[in-house]
Amino acid sequence: MHFITPTNIALALALRPVHADFLGLNNPAPVDLSSAQSHVRAAWSNISAIFDAYYHHNLNISAIKDLVGSENVTWSAGLFSLHDPAATQLQYHYVAPQIANSDLGTREVDGDSIYRSASVTKLITVLTGLLTLTETDWHRSIADIIPEFVVVMGEPHAPRWDQITPWLLARQMSGLQAIGTISDTLPLLEGIALATNTSLTDLLALSGVPPVPRDVLGPCETINCTVEDWIVSARSPPPVFLPATTTSYSNFGFMVLGLAISRITGKPYDTLYNDTVFAPLNMTSSFVNAPTEGPLLNRSVIAQPLGGAGGFGWSYAANNPSVPSGGILSTIHDLDKLGLAILNSTLMSPEKIRQWMKPASHTASLTYSIGAPWEIVRYIHRSTGKVTDIYTKLGDSGAYGGILVLIPDYNAGFSLLNAYYEGPEGPQTRGGSALGIINYIAEAVVPALEAQAVAEAVRKYVGVYSSPDAEVNSTIVIGSLAPSSASDFAVVPDGLVVQSWISNDIDMLASYYPGAPLRLQLAIPNQTPGAAKSEATFQGTQNKQWNTYDAAGLGPFTGFYGSNYDWLTYDGLRYGADGLQTFRFGVDANGCAVEVTNAATRVTLVKGRAEGRKRYKR
Repeated sequence: MHFITPTNIALALALRPVHADFLGLNNPAPVDLSSAQSHVRAAWSNISAIFDAYYHHNLNISAIKDLVGSENVTWSAGLFSLHDPAATQLQYHYVAPQIANSDLGTREVDGDSIYRSASVTKLITVLTGLLTLTETDWHRSIADIIPEFVVVMGEPHAPRWDQITPWLLARQMSGLQAIGTISDTLPLLEGIALATNTSLTDLLALSGVPPVPRDVLGPCETINCTVEDWIVSARSPPPVFLPATTTSYSNFGFMVLGLAISRITGKPYDTLYNDTVFAPLNMTSSFVNAPTEGPLLNRSVIAQPLGGAGGFGWSYAANNPSVPSGGILSTIHDLDKLGLAILNSTLMSPEKIRQWMKPASHTASLTYSIGAPWEIVRYIHRSTGKVTDIYTKLGDSGAYGGILVLIPDYNAGFSLLNAYYEGPEGPQTRGGSALGIINYIAEAVVPALEAQAVAEAVRKYVGVYSSPDAEVNSTIVIGSLAPSSASDFAVVPDGLVVQSWISNDIDMLASYYPGAPLRLQLAIPNQTPGAAKSEATFQGTQNKQWNTYDAAGLGPFTGFYGSNYDWLTYDGLRYGADGLQTFRFGVDANGCAVEVTNAATRVTLVKGRAEGRKRYKR
C-alpha cells in the first residue's frame, strides 16, 4: 500500500527560493479545516489511514518507521481551530492490549477518556500564576514568598533563594536541580540491598559511591511526602547553574513555583486550579484528585496500579509537592478547550497572551527555543524554508505522557495523551513512541495548514481592484506566485503578490519595485472577523531570504542581511507619513476582500470593477 502525504510531497520538491520574511503567517489563518475540500482534513484522513494500516492491518511499511513500538501505547489525539469548531471532530484513538485487557478503568478510549497529563501540568501552573499573581509578585524573591527556605541562605552551595523569582522559575532559568530528593539514588540502592539481602556497604562500593548519612536527604524521599517535609529536603541541595544563566528543565523548579503561587493566593492546589482554570473553561474532566470510583473511573485510562511505587501511580495525594509539575489529569477534549482559550484570549487580554507566547531564551539548538514554560519548536517548511514557531508543552512521566500544541500563525493546534506501563525494569519505550506519533501528526498537519491558508487567501484576495470612478486610471491586480518548476504541481502557490499596480496612470511597480515580485505578507490580521466590514493589513516585500545564514551558505555576519532583511528594512518606502508597502484590504463577513487601499496613495480601489482610464481628478 502506498500513501501520499503533504510531507511526501514536500520532500519530493526541488529546492526553491526561501521566503523567510517576517516571523508569522504570510496569509490570514485558515478557517476551513474540516470540510471535504480542506487540505487539513485530507492530511488528517491520510495519516489516519496510515495509523489504521499499521495498528489494525499489520502493514509495516517504511513510510511509518516512526510508529514502530507504538502499538504498545494507548493514545488519543485531536485537532482544534479557533475558526472551525468542527475541527475537533478530527481525532484518532488507539487502544493497546494493556488497556484493552485492563481490570480497572476503560477498555476503550475517545475524546473524553481521562489520562494523566504529566508535565502538560506545568503550562496550567504558569497560566494559573498569570491569572492570579501581580507583576510585583512575579518578581518577588522565593526567600520572601517561602521564608522557610531562608535558613540555608548562608551555606556556600545552597540555592540563592533571594535571587530566584517565580518568573525565573516559569522561564526555566532558575538554575535549580532537576528533580530533588524524590528521585535520589540512595533510597534505590538501599531498596536493592534489602531485596537482595546484600550488604549496603558492599553495594555502595560496587556502585562507586561512598557511604553518606541518610539524613542528608531530609524527610522527603517520594512524591507522597507532605509539603512541610518537602521544603526541609528541598531548601539546601546545591543548584546546577546560577540564576538567569541558561535554560534548564527543572521539575523541582515548578514544584517551587506552584508552592509560591499557592502561598501568595492562600489556596491549595486543587482549589487553585479549579477556580482559576478548570471551572472558567468548563474543563469538567480535568482534576488534581484522580478518580478512584464511579463513572469517572470507568472512563479513566489506568495503565498502572492505583498507588504505584514511590507514589508514581494513578492516584496520589492531591496537594503533594509534585502536583504543579505533573499532577493534573485531563482529556483531549479538555486540553482542546485550554488551547482554544489561549488562542482566543478567553482568560487574559490579547496583549497579555501575545506577550506570554514569546521565547524567553534559546537552547543550544537553532530549532528550539524556550518560553514560560513553552517548548517552542521552530518548524522549517521543507517546500519553502519558511519558519513557523510551534508553541508546545510536552508531558512524559512514568506510565503517562501528552502534549498540547498551539500554532498561533494558524489559530489552530492539536492535543495528544498517551499511556503505557512498563515497570521500573522495562526499557521505557513509551516516551519515544509517543514522540514518533506526535512527529508524524505535526509533519502532516503543519504543511496542510499552510497550504490551506494559502488556498483560502488566493480564493479570497486574488482579483482586479479598480477605482470606482471610471475617469481615474488606477488599478491593482492581486495574483499568486506560480510554482517555480513543473515538479511543483502538487504545491499550492506561495501566496499573494501584486502583479500590477497603476496609480493615476503611473506604473508603481516599475517606478518603486522593479525586478522581483512584490509579495504580500500579513501584518495585522482581521481584528473583527465576521463583521459586515473589517480590515486586514499586508506589507509588501521583494526580499528573498534564508531561514539561517548557514542554509544560505554564508557566515554569521556575511549572512546578516540575507537572513534578516525584512526585519531590518521593512516599511522602507514612505510618502506623507504612510507606507508605500502597506496595503489595507477591506473584507466582508466571510473574510473575502472587497477593496484595497494603499496607505501612501490614500485611494480605495474596489474589487471586480472595470479598470479606469484616466488620471485622478485634480
